[in-house]
Amino acid sequence: MKRILCPILVLAAILVTAASCKEKFSTSGEVDNISTLVFTYETSGDDIGIDIATVFGQFADYYDYNDEVDEAGFYYGTDPKLQDGNVVKKHLEDWWGEGEDTSLWKGFKANIFPLTPNTTYYYRAYLLRGGEEQLGIILSFKTKPNPVTSVTVTPSTATIKLAAQDKTVQLSAEALPEEATDRSISWYSSNDAIASVDENGLVTGKSEGTAYINAYSVQNSSVKGQCKVTVVPVPPTGALDMGLPSGTLWHEKDLESGSGVTGVGRYFAWAEKTPQNPPFDSEHYDYGDEYDNFSKYNNYDGYRYLLVEDDPARYFKGENWKVPSAADWAELFENCDITKSSSYFKLTAKNPGADGVKHTLYFPFGGYYQGSDLMYDDDSYGTEQCYYWQNEVTYYVSGWNIYKYALCTCVRATSSGNGAEHYTLRLVRWYGARVRAVYKVSQY
Repeated sequence: MKRILCPILVLAAILVTAASCKEKFSTSGEVDNISTLVFTYETSGDDIGIDIATVFGQFADYYDYNDEVDEAGFYYGTDPKLQDGNVVKKHLEDWWGEGEDTSLWKGFKANIFPLTPNTTYYYRAYLLRGGEEQLGIILSFKTKPNPVTSVTVTPSTATIKLAAQDKTVQLSAEALPEEATDRSISWYSSNDAIASVDENGLVTGKSEGTAYINAYSVQNSSVKGQCKVTVVPVPPTGALDMGLPSGTLWHEKDLESGSGVTGVGRYFAWAEKTPQNPPFDSEHYDYGDEYDNFSKYNNYDGYRYLLVEDDPARYFKGENWKVPSAADWAELFENCDITKSSSYFKLTAKNPGADGVKHTLYFPFGGYYQGSDLMYDDDSYGTEQCYYWQNEVTYYVSGWNIYKYALCTCVRATSSGNGAEHYTLRLVRWYGARVRAVYKVSQY
């Protein structure tokens, strides 16, 4: 039997005087001064039963009740007329008061259980004396509902792409406990202009932004679950959805490429926003001199990842564009089929993007600049290689320098000559490499 902590709650209380008892009971002789029963919850220690009622019966102070031969009690059930088979007869056995002292009231009580939550019960008093039963009128009380204590929404976060063919996401909600009387849910959106929700939890994206979809318990509106829905705008020009799990978009061509998607882009020193022409050396590097004393991204400032103000992808393409990380490159290669042509590597998405298309990226061959020389990390692969900056400097001691190197992704042909592989290498920060930008909403 479940119990909850709460104060004593009176469900119904009707006390009938001796003058009105004849109307409430079918009485004969002296049996005309019995009070109506009183229903209430009673404390048992610190617990109160949510599914138990305690019934009290009382008699007027001048009625001489003999508990050895008389019997008082009540009938109860869910039938308003107390005539069907679920009627229970309950004898009031516990009593108090002095039988000989007519100045005291006499009382009786009994517990009813189990009771069904959120249910109306009907009852009527009886008195049995000398083999004759006297009945009172039918009264009623209603039990409390079993409350909902929690609502969980699945998933708790969701993203809707405005570029997608289907701009919806289906949410589900569960109200607990399972024994709750009413587990139904009402859905509401914090901002219908961004994302609306119907009565079944289907969310539709409307415009860019964030909305909170709330699932309220109908029975207890103070209890709710929530899902944070982010509506992502239509990708900017040049951004391709490669169907990646992270949702990262890749630009269709090198940064500052003037000759289409297969053209070689301009070269950048690491953390410089604008491209330059050879030579790529410490003398021409924005953050160091010939003695390799770096003014930024050094052993003192703690900067290890490319800052917004130094990101060439953001500088040329705008907000949410950035130089990719090693993890971004790994995710791209894992989710693409790779082939090689005579002048570039071709990566085709294994999964369609939000627009339903399996897009293709091209990475043209080309080395990196060391001074004025175009170099390749491994000459055994010939010129079928390309080099792109990542967004991180690396802790590597070289002479007196610690952060002389930044990370770079090399894409090169496989030994079979038909495909490609990628790996991360250290490259001196002032050397020249290309940049391929990625688009991530709410990054930095």
